[in-house]
Amino acid sequence: MRNRLGSSLVLLAMVITVCVTAKLTSDVVKSELAIPVNSQEVTRIKDGVEETKDPISEYRKEREQLRAMQKSQLNDIIHDPSSEASIIKSAQEHLMKIMSSEKTETDLEGMIRMRGFEDCVVVAGDDNLNALIRCDTLTAAETTLILEMITSETGFSAGNVKIIPIN
Repeated sequence: MRNRLGSSLVLLAMVITVCVTAKLTSDVVKSELAIPVNSQEVTRIKDGVEETKDPISEYRKEREQLRAMQKSQLNDIIHDPSSEASIIKSAQEHLMKIMSSEKTETDLEGMIRMRGFEDCVVVAGDDNLNALIRCDTLTAAETTLILEMITSETGFSAGNVKIIPIN
């Protein structure tokens, strides 16, 4: 009984870790988005060598790495023979939410690019969505078009959608 309780607590801790990681990442994204991005590329000095990085590509890469880590942790819980049924079910539900968010993000990114925008990255939360779009500015008509695409695809209210131009 003690071993089972211990393994259940470990599994619960892993689920909580995944959820906290997702929340912290969301908070970091929100705080980073408050900083205006004035350049298409960010230059960093690393080991005396100047590196130029694209903020949209970098964010997409970080999002994919975080999601891969979350999915790996959830799959570990799901496939652990000592996991209790309720913990497995919770992990499966969370994994399905992640996969649904990924599909929504990919679909919307494709739709936005098909409208003539060079690049974008979409980040879907439980009840909100941020779309970072590479362009100098967005006209009111472009913003309305993108907002209508997002709200019709996600069901989110317009107040829960942020469209952010990144030049």
